[in-house]
Amino acid sequence: MVPVSFGVMMALGLVIHWLCFRRLTATSPNLDIFEARGLMVAFGLMFLVQNFASYMWGGDLRGYDYLTDPVKLGDAQFAGNKLLVFGLALLFSGALIVLLRYTLLGKGCAR
Repeated sequence: MVPVSFGVMMALGLVIHWLCFRRLTATSPNLDIFEARGLMVAFGLMFLVQNFASYMWGGDLRGYDYLTDPVKLGDAQFAGNKLLVFGLALLFSGALIVLLRYTLLGKGCAR
C-alpha cells in the first residue's frame, strides 16, 4: 500500500500545485506577495482537508487501550504507553546522536 499511497499523494500534490500555486507564481509581481498569497492558499487547503476528514470520519475523539495500566515509579504513577513512548524517544535520540557523532555519515554532514 505504501507505493500506491505514495503515487496517489504525489499525483494529488502535482494537481494542487498545477491548480493553485502555479497560477500564484504567474500572477504575483514579487516574491513577498507570492509568499503571502501562497500562505493564505495553503491555510485554506488545510482547512478544507480538516473539514473533509471530519465529515468523513466524524469529529469525536477516539482512544486506545494499549498499555494503559498504571506503572508506579516511587510515589508517581504513569501510564505504561506513555512510559514506552518516552523510552523509545530516548532510545532513538541516543541512536541519532551516536550516528551523527561517531559515523562517517555524521562526520560527512559536519563539513
